[in-house]
Amino acid sequence: MKRVLYIFLLVALSYVSVSAAPVLRYRFSAMGGKIMDYEAIKDFNTGMPLGFDLGFEFQPTGKWHCLQEWNNASVGLGLSYLNLGNNEMKGNAVAPYAYLNIPFVRLPHFIFGIRPGFGVAFVDKTYYNTINDKSLTYNALLAQKRIANEAIGSHTNAYFAEALYMEFPIKKGWSIVASYGWYHISNGSVRQPNSGYNMFNGQLGVSYMPQEDRYEAPAPERNRGLYRKDNMHDANPNLRPWCFSLAATGGARQAYYADNKDGERFFGVATLSAAFHYRFVDIFQLGIGVDAFYDAYYSQKKTAPYVKEEMPFQKTYIDHLDFRNSLRVGLSLQPEFVIGNFSAAFHFGIYLFDPVKNLEPYKDIEKNNGKTFNRGIIYPYDMANAGVHQDGWLYTRIVTRYMVTKHLFVQLDMKSHLMKAEFISAGLGVKL
Repeated sequence: MKRVLYIFLLVALSYVSVSAAPVLRYRFSAMGGKIMDYEAIKDFNTGMPLGFDLGFEFQPTGKWHCLQEWNNASVGLGLSYLNLGNNEMKGNAVAPYAYLNIPFVRLPHFIFGIRPGFGVAFVDKTYYNTINDKSLTYNALLAQKRIANEAIGSHTNAYFAEALYMEFPIKKGWSIVASYGWYHISNGSVRQPNSGYNMFNGQLGVSYMPQEDRYEAPAPERNRGLYRKDNMHDANPNLRPWCFSLAATGGARQAYYADNKDGERFFGVATLSAAFHYRFVDIFQLGIGVDAFYDAYYSQKKTAPYVKEEMPFQKTYIDHLDFRNSLRVGLSLQPEFVIGNFSAAFHFGIYLFDPVKNLEPYKDIEKNNGKTFNRGIIYPYDMANAGVHQDGWLYTRIVTRYMVTKHLFVQLDMKSHLMKAEFISAGLGVKL
């Protein structure tokens, strides 16, 4: 954990040293909240996560016009430390991350906005150093009602910090700051088990800008270029109200950690997404898209007697190989924040084609002599048996993009169900 802190400080100081006289605001906040309870952690989800959050925020100087497009947004480098509430089972987390302060309201003594952030979280307690006896089979462990941290399968994880914030400027560069939001730690099923932590945390602290007396914020440039008549036919798709995007990403995920005997098997995943977006203002656009998913995990046979020999964790009733089980198609709503060449989005989707929804949970279909369900597009989740319930009709995606050229972008995204990560993928896309 100390190495992470040293590396973060080194990166922050290096950025300051190579930047031409950056105007910095320093922020320190106490942090605390609650980890959402669910089956995988209910036996040890005691205590509340408590810690602190540091921020180095680079104020706009007129050099990055994209930061002026909405009330002078600022870029920050943050560091979160959290004791997760149970030293033996959940341990601690340290997360360096980058974020944006995007003001919605800016008044002399009150600022309100959103603070999206993304980084890496390092945790010291995982499934593999909390399980009681690794020599026992999974079914034997279940029979003993063993306790292990099934939420986290790796020390290195993705970190998402999405919060609303308020700032109350007082005097001489000092402000009182407060925020509340959703924080997520998981590895996107790259290493199982991977239920992850979903937290709702609040922060309360202070910020200080030493150069406040000498700093003059540049004039905001709202709607810069978007509605100017001389730019309406510009070849740059970032300056036109309507645009079309097509993105292809891929990656790999492990099967559920009890679903294969060696615990190290990987399955390929891929996403193809097409969407139309309308840019309301420079900082925000809304899209409607079609998403096609491929997940090789569902191409494997998972019914007895095969299950008893190879995959003892019975989740999906697949009694014959069918390529269609690996495919899903959905329709999604895609709100997206845009700052210059960078964008961050939270997509909400509904499956229109999903063969797997009728094959879970395994035990219910087994009791029904192998007869599968016939669910509609929208149906209830079975949260009472979390971990063995069907994935459900709703999927979400956290998507980040960076425009490399006028038309080409790189993309990183994470797909989840009810805030339970399914996989992380990366790839390329085009915007027209």
